[in-house]
Amino acid sequence: MAATGRAAGVNPEAWKIIDGELYLYLNHKGGEKFAANADAEVKKADENWGKLNKE
Repeated sequence: MAATGRAAGVNPEAWKIIDGELYLYLNHKGGEKFAANADAEVKKADENWGKLNKE
C-alpha cells in the first residue's frame, strides 16, 4: 500500500484505473476510499513507491 508507506498484499479483483494508471487494492473498500481522494492518495503513493521499491 504505497499510499500508506508500507507494503501489503493485494486482491486482483480490487482495482481501479485512475488517469491511465492501474491501482490494486487489498479490498474493494480500500479502493473506494483511495479513489474518493485520488489526487492526494496518488501523490502519497508516488512519493512512497520510491522508498518501498528500494527495500
